[in-house]
Amino acid sequence: VLISGQFFSTLKFANTHPKIIWGCLMFALINAQGQVFLFMTIEHFGALFSSIVTTVRKVFTVFGSVFFFDHPLIFRQWLGAIVFFTALFLDSVWKNSKQ
Repeated sequence: VLISGQFFSTLKFANTHPKIIWGCLMFALINAQGQVFLFMTIEHFGALFSSIVTTVRKVFTVFGSVFFFDHPLIFRQWLGAIVFFTALFLDSVWKNSKQ
């Protein structure tokens, strides 16, 4: 940012639009809380569970985008979502049947 010369234009923008500072602070705090949640999940449940939680969260984010903002998905994307949720469901069923 300093080398490209955008630092001062960023400060000028923040000075012109002070609400952006609050937005940036909230963004930083929420991301920091997300990192704490991620580390706690790894510590208590392991890396695999944390990876699954992260993947499921991303999938629901995509579906939220599709359903709330009417963003279209192509056939391959729908197929991928179906395969993903089918795999999660079957994994859950197989784990419960072994117990």
